[in-house]
Amino acid sequence: MKFSKYDVYAFQVIHYLVTMYDYQIIRVKQFKEDIWLANKNNTEYPVIRICSKPIENVVETISYMRQVHRMILDLIQREGILLILDTTPTNFTIENTYMKLVHVFPNKISSTSILGQFPHLIEVMHDVENVDQEVADLTREIEEVQQKQQVRMIKETKKHLRPKVTIGIIGVFLICLCLVIALQFLTKNSLNGMIAAGAYYKANIVAAREYFRLISAGFIHHDIFSFMFMMYVFYQIAKLSEPLFTKKQYLLLAFGSSFFGYLSMLIADKNVIAFGCGAMIWGIGGAYIFSCIVNSTYKIPIVKYSIFKVAIYLFFVWIMPGMSILGHLGGFVFGVLYAMAILKNNRYSQFQTHGKYACSLLAIIMCIIGVQVHSVTPIEKNVNQDIVDIYKNTYMNSYAKYLESCYNNLYRME
Repeated sequence: MKFSKYDVYAFQVIHYLVTMYDYQIIRVKQFKEDIWLANKNNTEYPVIRICSKPIENVVETISYMRQVHRMILDLIQREGILLILDTTPTNFTIENTYMKLVHVFPNKISSTSILGQFPHLIEVMHDVENVDQEVADLTREIEEVQQKQQVRMIKETKKHLRPKVTIGIIGVFLICLCLVIALQFLTKNSLNGMIAAGAYYKANIVAAREYFRLISAGFIHHDIFSFMFMMYVFYQIAKLSEPLFTKKQYLLLAFGSSFFGYLSMLIADKNVIAFGCGAMIWGIGGAYIFSCIVNSTYKIPIVKYSIFKVAIYLFFVWIMPGMSILGHLGGFVFGVLYAMAILKNNRYSQFQTHGKYACSLLAIIMCIIGVQVHSVTPIEKNVNQDIVDIYKNTYMNSYAKYLESCYNNLYRME
């Protein structure tokens, strides 16, 4: 291939941006000679296109650049205008909301504003005697830098993608499992042991106002087998969703999904005993699927496969014993609305406002309705008496008497 001096300028610019500013080269499959650079850490110019050939068909070229620009932005999950660095001697210019074309030559530039971002841009370009040798040398150096960047990026990505908050939550799940097993051993009844540990029991919530069970129930699991399965599924889905949020946002997503799942059961379900992190998993899974749709990353094959896996995991969580489909749906709805309120995307900015209002309004209405639930159909009277006996046996006699009186008042009203 015959290179011109304008091609050399382009390679010098690429070398400068790759080695000094960590830009990554992105090749467009249909146009292999077309060179794009991306850097998600650069907030002003996350995507740059390098031109060393004159633009011929302006309308088609602009449309093509808009499509590729949007695709790369979605890939790196960033927003910003497209910077086009043109090393050809053309008078054609572009500057609008989406893109900005700048002509760059040795010691000459059509727009000095970008020198604030890249101060030595025009200094790195210079004429050479052997054009082909210069291109070969620059190409080799760029490839070496790219290889080092890829190794570093893989390490950073693995470190970044390690779901630390998820691992911490699993640690809390494990502690709660040990408590449940201990209480099951002491009470010689697995169901009563879970209730004593904090599982969802509508009668206790309505009679004694034990609203803490709406949170604690999400950490209670029946046995080691179900615990291991749920933790595997939770980890597989959570490691995809956690990087999309800050630690505080992710914790609120996880606990909020669990809380709203059990709150939905309190409002609309019958008197049942429920447990497990199913609502939390459905909420986190819903937030991940929604984010993929909004950011259009679902078009990427590997992301599409991840969404399919998440859907399969959610199905298996649904058929696992522990809580009703109503609880799972409550967690899922909260997860989607919360993601709608938190995740930022300029193309769907109206979703964020609607999501905030919807999430806040739903929380207020459901909490008001939940507090006003005053009646419940008893399961079996001996279940209530067994729970009272558990508290008596653990030297919580005063609370056992209080709980017994609450049961009597509840069923007297019935």
